[in-house]
Amino acid sequence: MSIIFKGTGFQWPQGQVVFENLNFTLQKNIYGFVGPNGMGKTTLSRLICGELEPTSGSIQAENESIAYFKQSEVRAEMPIAEYLSDVLAESEAMVLLGDLGLEEICTSLSGGEWTRVRLSKVLGLNPTFLILDEPSNHLDRHGRMAVKEFLKAFQGGILLISHDRELLQLSHKVLEASEQGLSLYGDGWLSYIQERENERQRLQNNLDLAKRKRQENIKERQKKIDRQEKRRRQGQKNIFKMGLPKILIGARKRRAQVTLGKIDKSTTEDVNRAVAEAWDAYQHLKIDPIMYARLPKVDLADSKMVLEAENFNFRFSESQKNLWKENLNFHFRGSVRVGIRGLNGSGKSTLLNLCRGLQQGGLRAGKLNLGSISNVFIDQEYSQMRINESVLENVRWNSNLEVSELRNHLAMFLFKGDKVHQNFVELSGGERLRAALAHGLLSTPPAQALFLDEPTNNLDMDNIEFIEDLLRQYKGSLFVVSHDEKFLENLNLSKEIFLS
Repeated sequence: MSIIFKGTGFQWPQGQVVFENLNFTLQKNIYGFVGPNGMGKTTLSRLICGELEPTSGSIQAENESIAYFKQSEVRAEMPIAEYLSDVLAESEAMVLLGDLGLEEICTSLSGGEWTRVRLSKVLGLNPTFLILDEPSNHLDRHGRMAVKEFLKAFQGGILLISHDRELLQLSHKVLEASEQGLSLYGDGWLSYIQERENERQRLQNNLDLAKRKRQENIKERQKKIDRQEKRRRQGQKNIFKMGLPKILIGARKRRAQVTLGKIDKSTTEDVNRAVAEAWDAYQHLKIDPIMYARLPKVDLADSKMVLEAENFNFRFSESQKNLWKENLNFHFRGSVRVGIRGLNGSGKSTLLNLCRGLQQGGLRAGKLNLGSISNVFIDQEYSQMRINESVLENVRWNSNLEVSELRNHLAMFLFKGDKVHQNFVELSGGERLRAALAHGLLSTPPAQALFLDEPTNNLDMDNIEFIEDLLRQYKGSLFVVSHDEKFLENLNLSKEIFLS
């Protein structure tokens, strides 16, 4: 089995080139596919499974049955049993369902439960080649371990797009997308990490060497000019002592100027050559783009009510029991930092939807009140964004800043140049998160509270660290749902809501 790329290239209709002249083969291995957000990982996946056509070259995947697990999919309005009706019932993938009942409606599932159902369908199709785009998103620890065990036992080829380092350690080979294109590393994840570090160190050394050479050339150029100038001044003194005619004095002066010009030209060429070498080395240094956005100033009095619950619970219309075993009681005022924890299906996203007044169906008990504060909710589906409008358009309708100022801010969220005009629907998962953050943090008035549901999904490691630092600096109230324990730990949370 094999998937062969021959001179393959792709660019979007507006002219943005994603890939050029790809030549490699995917075989019966687990390929970890990594790289910064927006480098084309999802685009390559869509090319392999035929959702997109190459604009040059070809992709040959003869006799391959390819299954593609996408980053996200709209919940189907049907029971799980109907959604999985074309899947082999005896498939080992069905273990991913856990204790989910087949009669449950997909639209009532949590993000993690919906991920498990979608994975069961894709893996249960028994393909020869799997493309998995962030398969551990939304999953709790038990779900992640189940996916890991399935992948270890799978007999076909796998292209694994993930920022989950535990899953990536299963990789036999690593495909890296960067500003320099695609690179294939052949000896597994740990070898890739070491080789990547060695490569970057070598390129950094090349850059440092070129910079030193440039400085040496500049110094040498100045020395030559100084020596020639010294000779010229000495010659001037000698001319006056000798009492030569003015015509000879002029000739000597012109010859000195020509000599100085030749020195300047040759040494300038050396300097320019060294600068070109430094730039070439810099261009070959793989630098992952990292956000560098600044937070707006937020004023929130310590006594200001942000969120409170008194004996609150909720029951879905089709359910016979309350969502939570115990009623919720909490009172949050001022700038609090709250982690919302619980297993898949424990109602974390539902609680956020209830806070913002979106969960209309079902029966409520007790009180749940959101304070009269400016707030931003960023959910798993980025429902606050208008998917058929550009990044700039999405930010403009939520802010009173001038377009030029907005573009400067968007550049800090890594939307530069024409990228601000790309429609939200065309963005990768990580780009969507960045656009949603820009939409929320550039809002007018500034948000006094942030409600974030799994914000690290689809983000590369460097930008996860940036988000951690950004949220640590945030002075408003922060409510975060996440299964990433390290991420929650790094946010310096002061409170916790555990749902069961």
